[in-house]
Amino acid sequence: MAEHFSERELGEFLKVLQGAALKGYPNPERAGCPGSDVLRDVARTAAPFAHPAYEHIKTCSPCLQEMLHLQGNAIRDRRARASKIRMRGILVGCMSVGVAIAVLTLFLIRRDGGKPKEHIASAVTGAKQAPLPAALPVIAFDFRSAGPNRGADDASRQSVQHAFRKVAALKITLPFGSDDGVYSVEIRDPQKGLVLKSERGSAKLLDGETLLTIPHVDLSDLPPGQYDFMFRHADAFWRKAKISVE
Repeated sequence: MAEHFSERELGEFLKVLQGAALKGYPNPERAGCPGSDVLRDVARTAAPFAHPAYEHIKTCSPCLQEMLHLQGNAIRDRRARASKIRMRGILVGCMSVGVAIAVLTLFLIRRDGGKPKEHIASAVTGAKQAPLPAALPVIAFDFRSAGPNRGADDASRQSVQHAFRKVAALKITLPFGSDDGVYSVEIRDPQKGLVLKSERGSAKLLDGETLLTIPHVDLSDLPPGQYDFMFRHADAFWRKAKISVE
């Protein structure tokens, strides 16, 4: 019964045979050797065993060693050339895309009178770009003169700060000695004490003053009149000032 070899066993067997051939046919005088040019031709053929010179090579260890070495070089050369071809194809593809984008951009610029606009970038990249939000007007309050007391006595000594009925950002200069950090602010009805607006903001120390920023507050729906403006740091007590909305 014929015994079947696995692929791994057959590979190992061929390695043993090749190792034996590399050492088993010494030819120190290189008698009958076809020369390096012929060995190079054999190494580069798809079927070296079909080459006429292979009859000598398979019984000459030096020729077999040189042919295998040349064969390895040929394989590495083919892989290097294939890698360069692939890289060249990638570069050509990238350049083609870049040229297409440039042509499309020039077309859109010329179509729009030579002035590149935001929708040109969207057309080229395919991405939708959200319009930049318009900067809000700033309403400034100056509460530096507020004393350390809380409640009505503190607010009665302050001047009324004015604001307009609009959506705005608030820039508030807090009383001297105020801490930085997160603040809560409320606008209340002075008669009923109802909270009409409630916001939070961050205060920072700058050149000896504590500046509180409220990035967004909508005063457009407040009826004209005076209101209590309440503010406090973290969980501290509420401070009160007077504002007039016009």
